[in-house]
Amino acid sequence: MFDQNDPAPDRYVLISALLALHEEAASLDEDGIGQRTVELAEQVTESKTSYLHVVEKGVDIRLASWSARTLSQCTIESESHYSLDRAGIWADCVRQGKPVIHNELEAADFLRGLPEGHSPLIRHLAVPVLEHGQPVMVVGVGNKRSAYTDEDVNRVRLLAESAWGLLRRKAHEQREARHLEFLEANMLATIDVVSTIVEMRDPYTAGHERRVRDLACAIAAELDLDDVQRDRVAMAAQVHDVGKLAVPAEVLAKPARLTPMEMEVAKTHSRQGYEILRKSRFSWPLADIVLQHHERWDGSGYPDGLRGEEILIEARIIGVADVVEAMSSPRPYRPRRTIENALVEIESGLGTRYDPRVAAACLRLFREKGYRLPEH
Repeated sequence: MFDQNDPAPDRYVLISALLALHEEAASLDEDGIGQRTVELAEQVTESKTSYLHVVEKGVDIRLASWSARTLSQCTIESESHYSLDRAGIWADCVRQGKPVIHNELEAADFLRGLPEGHSPLIRHLAVPVLEHGQPVMVVGVGNKRSAYTDEDVNRVRLLAESAWGLLRRKAHEQREARHLEFLEANMLATIDVVSTIVEMRDPYTAGHERRVRDLACAIAAELDLDDVQRDRVAMAAQVHDVGKLAVPAEVLAKPARLTPMEMEVAKTHSRQGYEILRKSRFSWPLADIVLQHHERWDGSGYPDGLRGEEILIEARIIGVADVVEAMSSPRPYRPRRTIENALVEIESGLGTRYDPRVAAACLRLFREKGYRLPEH
């Protein structure tokens, strides 16, 4: 944090301010970056007032930020947006395309004069930020005790250009975030459609994804995963068997045990699911979770024989939920088994086939907290 009372030599003052701005920018929004910029500009030039204007389309000026000290000295409600041809000395640097210093201000220097209640202004420095030769932003300071110099111009210019770069990056990040939200909202709708199609192809497992999702979310909550991870578990569980779209229907609905060759075909569904989802533009590894949901803690799973922490936590959770739901539901070649049968399987595989923390959480839910799978 930059401290204006720090006795560091002058040559370090600007560096300290620039570092402070960049270090704090990550936790600030666009308004916060603008506010911090004017405060630092005020400090590094020993000024009493400061502001930041944005130039819009080359013809309008918008007041984006005032320093707290400036606001405390003003008792007016001034315009925040006005055309360039109506702007006073604040816009001289825009009209000229270069920094402008007013060290001895007279009433005639103001195009419209200072309105009643405006803080007094005896000196003024304004520096434009140029992009492709056109002014895009102005940082101004005023009321330094002594005259503004080229060193002040340099300090404000470097701060202003740094701030503009940070503002551009922040705006880009926000646009990207909004775009990703839009894409993910559309992908979620697609997920619901895909899940319905999978169930239509394999009527014996109708509702399987929904019940796996419900149990997987309960396990994630029991493990105290954060909201983001819980959402990922829910979405991935909803489509974990999407690869069955590429498995022949006669294999999926065969009313008898699968042959070894048919079992190998059925196992391809996790890889097929990955191929279906890998081009989706989610900002997190949905396709990898689907690919890994049949991997096992001890490396005995498929398709890649991953083990332990090599397997994503979301896939480990879905894997346990999948086993419980599948064992307790009827299949063409066998009747429904009891939940206790499924829990014995999880218990016997705790620490071997299944992540010990995930398996223990699942057992607690059923045996201690009264969890029940949704009805078929």
